[in-house]
This record gives sequence, C-alpha cells and structure tokens, in this order.
Amino acid sequence: MVKKLGYAAEYILLLVIILAVWEVMYLNGNLNPIILPAPVKVWNTFIGLLISKTLIKNLWISILRVLKGYVIASVLGVGLGILIGLFKHVRILTELIIQIIKPIPPIAWIPLVILWFGIGESGKVFLIFLGGFFTVLTNVVDGIRQADAKLLEVSQSVETPFLKHVFSVVIPGRLRISLPDFG
Repeated sequence: MVKKLGYAAEYILLLVIILAVWEVMYLNGNLNPIILPAPVKVWNTFIGLLISKTLIKNLWISILRVLKGYVIASVLGVGLGILIGLFKHVRILTELIIQIIKPIPPIAWIPLVILWFGIGESGKVFLIFLGGFFTVLTNVVDGIRQADAKLLEVSQSVETPFLKHVFSVVIPGRLRISLPDFG
C-alpha cells in the first residue's frame, strides 16, 4: 500500500513539475499563447465549458457516435465473420478485398470519406466503423477456425439447421476461445 502511494506521489509530482515548467515558459514569453496557452487559462476554459454544459453535451455526442460506429462494425463484422469462417467460397470471394482494405488506417480514409459523406455525422460514424470492423471480423473468423472441429463435424453430420448450428455450436465455440478461463 505504501509503495502504491509512493508511485501516486511521484506521478502527481511529475504532473506538478510539468505544469510549473509550462507556466514559467508561458510567463517568460517562450510559448505562443495561441498555440499553447497558459495552464491557468486552459483550466479556466475547462471549468467554463463544464459550467455551460457544452463539454458534457459534446462528450455525449462523441460517445453516441462511437457507439453507433462500433455497434455497426460489430454486427457486420460478426455476421460476415461467421459467413467467412463457415463457407470456403465466401472466404475466397472476400479474402482479396479484405486483405487490400484492412491495412489502410482509418485516418487515411478521411479524404475519401469527405468526398463520399461530406463533413456530417455519417462520415464520422463510418470512420469509427472502419476502425472496429476489421478487428471484429478477424477475431470472429479466427475463433471459428479454432473452434473444435469435432463439434462442427457432428453438428453438420446430424444435419443441424443452419441457424441452430450457428447459435448452438459455432458462437458458443467461438466464445470459449475468446473468453479467459477463470475456473
């Protein structure tokens, strides 16, 4: 416990030193106040935005935007991941385009997104979607590929209907792979 308090004190001291150096550099005229205003001015602006509820409103809008993008990425990533993981032909059809698009960072899409969607909400949600989609897709496909082959084979040999096969065998098998074993 004492060791943790010591670490906390060190981090607080480091923060105080950084703020003090920043303030001294500002007061000496070494910093452009437009690019990097004084810490006191930043703090006062922060408090003003909190009091006016502008910060809370904008934070809520950002949280909703991230949720929209990630929910869309999760739904489409899981759906397509299940199809790719279960059907060889779907994997073959999608593999090239996915391998081409996947390594492109979302920030590199910004010029195209502005052309396609403008600067509105849908373009921002699309960029968040891109940030999460390939991660979800890759994890689902890998999980299905690592699922117990015997379970999949038994389910197919008894001619389990497709949706029942997916929800009773594939997804639970996927969850066993992705969740840690606490027992």
